[in-house]
Amino acid sequence: MTEVTMAHPNCDYSVVVGKEPTAATQRLLRLMQTGATDRAIARELSVSLRTLHRRIARLQSLLGVQSRFQLGVLAAELEWLRPGERDATERVPLESRHRSVTAHLFQAGSMLG
Repeated sequence: MTEVTMAHPNCDYSVVVGKEPTAATQRLLRLMQTGATDRAIARELSVSLRTLHRRIARLQSLLGVQSRFQLGVLAAELEWLRPGERDATERVPLESRHRSVTAHLFQAGSMLG
């Protein structure tokens, strides 16, 4: 994996992303991209909702973003969401996917890359 350094949008310093995206990060982002609820994502990853929220917050902090939408857009720009790589995203039950405005925006943001 290559190390990526990018300018933090709100600060004078750089954020070193390091070994991201890991396989676990990519899986989480792909699940988020489907529009699945947090509860469904946590269940698919076999973690608690609290752990899921911590993981998402860690990624937001690492990339210096404030929202999930920004996370999706930046992940797409950094090519963290590689097309064709599918695993758990296809297994999330349809009823666990809600198509909120945020889910559509996250998906639209990830297509920008």
